[in-house]
Amino acid sequence: FEIDPATAETTLIGDFSTCDEIMALMIANTIDPAAPKAPEDFEAIFEKGALEGKVKFTMPTKTEGDEDLSGNLSWQIDMNGNKVGEGNAAPGSEITLPVTVPQCGMTRFTAKCENAAGAGQEASLRIYIGIDTPKSPKNVSATWDGSTFNISWDPVTESVNNGYVNFNNIHYDVFRNPGHIKIADSTDATSCADPDINPEVLNLYYYEVVAKSDGNESAPG
Repeated sequence: FEIDPATAETTLIGDFSTCDEIMALMIANTIDPAAPKAPEDFEAIFEKGALEGKVKFTMPTKTEGDEDLSGNLSWQIDMNGNKVGEGNAAPGSEITLPVTVPQCGMTRFTAKCENAAGAGQEASLRIYIGIDTPKSPKNVSATWDGSTFNISWDPVTESVNNGYVNFNNIHYDVFRNPGHIKIADSTDATSCADPDINPEVLNLYYYEVVAKSDGNESAPG
């Protein structure tokens, strides 16, 4: 259907004769060629899991039509859809905005610039801010030497959201199942022994290792 904006009357344009379904619509780019390009070198810097940091970018020097910009441009930075800073600066200027996030989590920042022709494309980034959770330990294995199970695993070197974890402060809890019996508590090693096994009793054992850092625990590995 075609809709008349003045009267809201609709006119049938055509039919989908083969049961077609529309899954999505594309909105054409309506940015004026004289508007500024997206901000450059956009980054967010939050040191060692801090909730206070800064967002930086460089003002564009070209229009969407690839012409040189002149005069001051306005800029705006949003965090999770809410404006946290704005100002005016010359093309090519470096902008640094101090930012505090309310809590740990994934955070999206956007930045855009505007001149008399309108706003340009946004620059965006999405990062985890705050103390992240370590990933699960990998390659957990247990070997039987005749009297003891010897458990080992790889050291954890990655976080769940690619955020900050102090990997020098990783500790591990080790559990024997069934029963979820803890056999190692906050060890900083990557192996331990479980001698409390009666080889005369038939049983099926398996082990889980949990990585811990700054109060966050991984899923069992």
